[in-house]
Amino acid sequence: MTQWLTQEISQIQAVVQSAVVLLGICVVIATYARTKAIVPTLGAVVFAGVVIWAVNNTAWFEDKIGEEFQGTVPALVVPPPVAG
Repeated sequence: MTQWLTQEISQIQAVVQSAVVLLGICVVIATYARTKAIVPTLGAVVFAGVVIWAVNNTAWFEDKIGEEFQGTVPALVVPPPVAG
């Protein structure tokens, strides 16, 4: 059951990554079709590239977040003063 679920999740991730690439291409084409200018089109290309990189490299984000939390010190909890 676990192996099947892992395979299904991997397939869904592949479909989502492919959809993000296709959506990025569509956004670049739509930007060019609407503006017919190079600067907005290049901006769309850069933005699509960043989004595609981020979707394909989620492990990098997980590693960086894990590094940040491994070096933290637990918070000191001070009990409230007793009234009396």
